[in-house]
Amino acid sequence: MHFVNYNEESGLMKLDEHSYYYSDRFGKVLFKTVETKGTEGLYFSRKILPFFAIFTGPPDDDRNGDFYFIGEASKHYRFVGNEKLINDTLEMLDVSNLNVQVQTQEIDYKYSTLFYNIALSNPSNIAEIGDVFPVLTIKNSYNKTIKESISYGFGMYNEGRFYSYTSSKLFGQFSRRHMNNSLTREKNFILDGVEKLVDDIPFVCSEMANFTVNQDEIIAIIETVEALGKKRHEALVSLVQSFNENNISVWKIFIAILKFISVEKNFNARRVLENIAEKIIILPTKI
Repeated sequence: MHFVNYNEESGLMKLDEHSYYYSDRFGKVLFKTVETKGTEGLYFSRKILPFFAIFTGPPDDDRNGDFYFIGEASKHYRFVGNEKLINDTLEMLDVSNLNVQVQTQEIDYKYSTLFYNIALSNPSNIAEIGDVFPVLTIKNSYNKTIKESISYGFGMYNEGRFYSYTSSKLFGQFSRRHMNNSLTREKNFILDGVEKLVDDIPFVCSEMANFTVNQDEIIAIIETVEALGKKRHEALVSLVQSFNENNISVWKIFIAILKFISVEKNFNARRVLENIAEKIIILPTKI
């Protein structure tokens, strides 16, 4: 069996008739056809099943090293390597004269899902906050848990460290599925998203800086997120209660939660915490 839309430009290497391999600085992935084990004399003594098993591992380019089984893919799966996806996006930004300020990344422990953040060096200066940078987050997965996409948001320096936040719901997203009939990424669409983001940032951040809430309002938002878990719930409530103010700016709460997210090691828990951050952003903005 083979991938219907296989091409060498994707970086995916065909090892033999039953397996494909790819490796870059973020990790490695191996696709192998699956066969029934069978017993001699039975009709299904050996049969190739119509899908590939997906295995991922650390970025050591050792084909005999450690791999994790993470799922399966059909022959119509359209492979996109992390490195190529990021390089293509950086090249697009470069030719459009959009310079990059900061690049950060998150990858899950099985190397199957990547979030890559690119902050552009054309900040908006917000009087109450300082410089706020447009941010693009490239998302990709090898097990189809998320679609290849670019979502938009913003980032800032706080106490010498850069923090960023993106939200497809609030600021938009460009995505396509890992299938051979998907739309090709369109440069103009992505750049239009950047332009809109630059226009939105001063309004959104100024509103957050000038809008105040009390502790009970923020805790009520935290209570609505059931997937948070008891320990994280208690830690987040304690964080909010540590503010010795009756009226707290939404921006101050937002930064505190971004810092809380930044030390969270569990990939899925981070996504849940980001959902809380999103609910806080919309308090004053009503986007």
